[in-house]
Amino acid sequence: MNLYNYFFYQIYRSIKFTNKDFKFWLDIKTILVIVWIEISSFTLLFYKIDKYFNTCDFLSEKLGYFLFIGLPPLVFNYYIFEYQDKYKRIIKYFEKIDKKEKKKLNIQLLILLLFLTGFIVFLLYI
Repeated sequence: MNLYNYFFYQIYRSIKFTNKDFKFWLDIKTILVIVWIEISSFTLLFYKIDKYFNTCDFLSEKLGYFLFIGLPPLVFNYYIFEYQDKYKRIIKYFEKIDKKEKKKLNIQLLILLLFLTGFIVFLLYI
């Protein structure tokens, strides 16, 4: 969970850096980016599973598709970040840690993102 929170912190910092003049709803923008990444990844994964096994006929319906794939990341991320303003504590925590710990987390996050990118490329070619 710490790596997931650090991923949120890194996206928050990049959005804050690119939107220096317009800092309105930085937390909402960050959560939307994470939800978009999760939904697109889950959509591709479940599409490939459905295509390969041809078992989930209800996934072709748009409402069932959204409820099955889109709603869980929204609820999950709301509880993780937005509920009781947890994102503020996450940002304060990661701003206080030292450079050595940040470097370690950056390496772990890079390995995870490379693995996930490779997995998505693998899914595209199946």
